[in-house]
Amino acid sequence: MSRTDRVRLYATAAFVEYYKLGCPTRKQYEDYLRNTVYKKLEQKDPQTIMRVADNVIFENRALLADLDAVDKTFSMLYGNIPMVGINRAHALKNGADVAEAVKGVYFGLHRGKPSTKRIHERVVAHAVSVYADPSTVYRWLAQARALFAVNRGLVMDNDKSIDQIIKECE
Repeated sequence: MSRTDRVRLYATAAFVEYYKLGCPTRKQYEDYLRNTVYKKLEQKDPQTIMRVADNVIFENRALLADLDAVDKTFSMLYGNIPMVGINRAHALKNGADVAEAVKGVYFGLHRGKPSTKRIHERVVAHAVSVYADPSTVYRWLAQARALFAVNRGLVMDNDKSIDQIIKECE
């Protein structure tokens, strides 16, 4: 399995998990975890509750980083925050289309295992709904995964910069 395959699988899983959890920000999910601990341990002393809550947050740090990266990816695609170190001309030309493709394809995969067949069916359905070619939708998804990988700090391909990857996807 190549690096890009691992990144593709990881990014796809992160987008799906983000949707399954209700599209929370990192802060919202941290608050949810803390509140859950507080409710379950309300009879314990405050120091124990805080220690357990901190441990739960620590144990979920990878998921929290994924949520943060997905949230930042959507903010960048919609143009709400600047893309530092990324050629804006390439990344934002169709940012909203890219974000909508991610939502249309990946956000419906939360039930069951996301197979290649299910993804392809959702790509074709999304392509029809936005009057685009399925290959265009696949390029949009690749752009979103590449941006997620940068935001998450994942190693993609040592020979290519994010600008090169985004340019190839256009």
